[in-house]
Amino acid sequence: MTKRTWAGLASVIGVLGLVWLVWAGELGSGGGSSFPTAVDTNTSLEYDAPAANKTKARAAVPNDLGAAVVAIETELGTDPSGSTADVKTYLQTEHNTNGTHAAVTATSVSSTGGVDAGASGTFLKTKVINIGDWDMDTTQNITVAHGLTSANIRRVTVIIRNDDGSTTASLPFYLGGSTSTEGVSWTSTLISLSRATSGTFDGTNFDATSYNRGWIVIDYI
Repeated sequence: MTKRTWAGLASVIGVLGLVWLVWAGELGSGGGSSFPTAVDTNTSLEYDAPAANKTKARAAVPNDLGAAVVAIETELGTDPSGSTADVKTYLQTEHNTNGTHAAVTATSVSSTGGVDAGASGTFLKTKVINIGDWDMDTTQNITVAHGLTSANIRRVTVIIRNDDGSTTASLPFYLGGSTSTEGVSWTSTLISLSRATSGTFDGTNFDATSYNRGWIVIDYI
């Protein structure tokens, strides 16, 4: 090939190389920054150009570096460390150093929307009500207002405790009526509790007054 052909080929290769550097996010190529979709490179260092011991200042270099800084800031957003000292501390508050989630150490968890255990859009919530005063030795049945829509109740659990609180037990579900049956049922407004005649709860270990007899735990949607 002639010298002119070689020169033309070299020029084309140079242009293609410059295009590749711009596309790849080469800092100083004049293409700004490719972050965050790609990581910038710095292949063409700013020294000994155009000759040894000489470096030509080019506007593309500080402009691309500035674009990279802005891209990083935009990706992180404002105040990315929150109230912690730095982003690393912020991330490792809930993550281990290997990226896995750290164990939850909170003493309580609050959720106003409930738990969507079946991912169906129906959230299950829980309400706890004090039974209040109930001398079970003297009184067989009591009722407690639940304050919910009856059709939304999915489960009711009743925890009974004895007079000194040393023993707890639960009442089963029942449909009511018989003195030999004890348990819990509910209507549109009330939770009905019953103990069986001559049963476990019909005694002096469960006759204290001015005392919360236990709790009603209601799961509802």
